[in-house]
Amino acid sequence: MRIGEYISMVRAHWIALTVFCLVGGAAAIALVSATTPLYTARVEVVVVTSSGDTANELVQSYDFSQKQVRTFSALVTRPIVLDPVISELDLEASPEDLAKQISVSSPLNTSLISIDVEDPSAEEAADVANATAQNLALVVGDLVPDLESGDSSVTLETVRPAVVPEVPSSPKTLLWIALGLVGGAVAGVTYIALREIVDTRVRDLHGVTAVVDAPVLGSVAHERRVPRHPLLDDPSTSNQRAEAFRQIRTNLTFLEVANERVLLPITSSVPGEGKSTTAANIAQSLAAGGSRVVLVEADLRRPALGPLLGLESMAGLTTVLAARAELDDVIQHWGTTSLDIVLAGERPPNPSELLGSDAMLKLLGKLSKRYDKVVIDCPPLVPVTDAAVIARACGGAVLVAGAGRVKRADLQQAVSNLKSVGAPIIGVVANDLAPKNVSTYAYAYDASGAMDDTALPTSRDAEEPAVTPMRADSEPIVDPAEGTAFSRK
Repeated sequence: MRIGEYISMVRAHWIALTVFCLVGGAAAIALVSATTPLYTARVEVVVVTSSGDTANELVQSYDFSQKQVRTFSALVTRPIVLDPVISELDLEASPEDLAKQISVSSPLNTSLISIDVEDPSAEEAADVANATAQNLALVVGDLVPDLESGDSSVTLETVRPAVVPEVPSSPKTLLWIALGLVGGAVAGVTYIALREIVDTRVRDLHGVTAVVDAPVLGSVAHERRVPRHPLLDDPSTSNQRAEAFRQIRTNLTFLEVANERVLLPITSSVPGEGKSTTAANIAQSLAAGGSRVVLVEADLRRPALGPLLGLESMAGLTTVLAARAELDDVIQHWGTTSLDIVLAGERPPNPSELLGSDAMLKLLGKLSKRYDKVVIDCPPLVPVTDAAVIARACGGAVLVAGAGRVKRADLQQAVSNLKSVGAPIIGVVANDLAPKNVSTYAYAYDASGAMDDTALPTSRDAEEPAVTPMRADSEPIVDPAEGTAFSRK
């Protein structure tokens, strides 16, 4: 994964990451609270040897004292030093247990010995440290040889006695909390990464464009009221959902700058991505913009527009294709705009054959002459081949990607199915996105009237969509051998 993908992943799951960090910090605080605080007292002693009268004797004396530091440091944790300490302070610990509380160090190239004593009691830590230094000096005095004068050749002198520490040395609260936060963050990133690996559903626009190399026509945010009210109440209103479909309408217009496209098949990868609702709302928005629009329900296996629009669905597309009715007999007007509907009709036993028949191609040609836009609600691409057949006949299709519903593999399969029949993707609509993941693209005018040209993003900076144009003022010509409808002046 690229760094940008990790950043996008963290941004998409920042709430979970924050929760993991807080849990890690809370666990660290709980651990600090449950841990007995320890206090550390330090005493420092210096090794002093008898000095000579000459410079050579002084150097030898200094070297000798440094060599003895290592030996004397090892004596600190031996019973010969600690037994008197235990007796003097009336401690209950054994020499071995007391030795675990003591650490000894010596700065390099010095004759200093630092003795640190760690204990739950600050006073006892200071007492043990001072007593240990005193008994170490006595033991050293007994072990080293005396001079001719009777004085000891080596003595230990305390240069800094231990004082009672005011704050505990352990646990280090701030450090532990910081480590808890970092640990929580690491656990959170691991969880998110594993979730992304296991759960391959596409959840945002970035996930869509990573698979589909086509212009992004728009992003439609999830709204709780959509399952109960899937259609726009009024396409001219200024709510977020209506604005999203107006944006799709505008972006379709920009795709048609060179050649106006009449046939607009709408499909998806798998069922449940909202392609029928999207097709109905796109048709409604186009009609609200002044175009003559017909919405054709070509999903003959699971038709849903009848109940969605509140129209009678007994007669429709299959009736016309079976030559049991004329086109005008099944067209139903809907709403207050110039929007007509052709529903699926009765469910046939051979939907793929009907949609790929000469009769379907002729019907599409007839509709493209009568209307400015023919929006076709097609079946999903992965389960059946119906949508690929229609997309090939129309020179491409609009692909709806339902966030949280379609998996990357299914989206890749849908793209592959269209590519295999030579049908390009006109554009992609990211549907049902979380509001935080919706990218808003709009044309904005500044005070000088200049246009901010950011309306039509593409996944890989495609300069021009590869589509087969069909103009409204052209006469469709049907080639039954190829099964393709195209236009020619």
